[in-house]
Amino acid sequence: MVLVVGVVAGCGVEPARPPFAWPVGTHPTAILADGSTDPQWTEMVDAARAQWSAPLVAMGCADPFEGTEVSPVILVPDTEWTTPDSIGETSADRIVVKGTMAQELANGSSSSVLPHELGHALGLEHVGALRDPASIMHTPSDQTRPSAMDLDRAAETIGCR
Repeated sequence: MVLVVGVVAGCGVEPARPPFAWPVGTHPTAILADGSTDPQWTEMVDAARAQWSAPLVAMGCADPFEGTEVSPVILVPDTEWTTPDSIGETSADRIVVKGTMAQELANGSSSSVLPHELGHALGLEHVGALRDPASIMHTPSDQTRPSAMDLDRAAETIGCR
């Protein structure tokens, strides 16, 4: 019996992206659970987006969140939150963050949750603290900005490296 093993490399096949990854170019749009908008929530979401977009653009990538497709980033009050062990969740079509505007303004939890969840939207998975101590992709994370390794992994995941 002869066993033939082949390796396919570099033949234009894109790597599989996690199920929570958004299509490149999807714009995160801030809304509240009731469907309304709040300028301060929009500012927080835009600031988290810029923490990924600006350095990725500086690395030569197109802005991964600049496009015509839109996905909501929804702020959900504690009373409506259904996942007790988390404060943020990303799916293929949205991000939800636990809290209210009053809570966000008082404690700023979105400063680490939003960039972490946007990392998932880019296709990144959690990493251990030993692999990258500065990563925003720890769970839980007290980091507020993507690390250099996070940015390198994001550039690779979105296909610009």
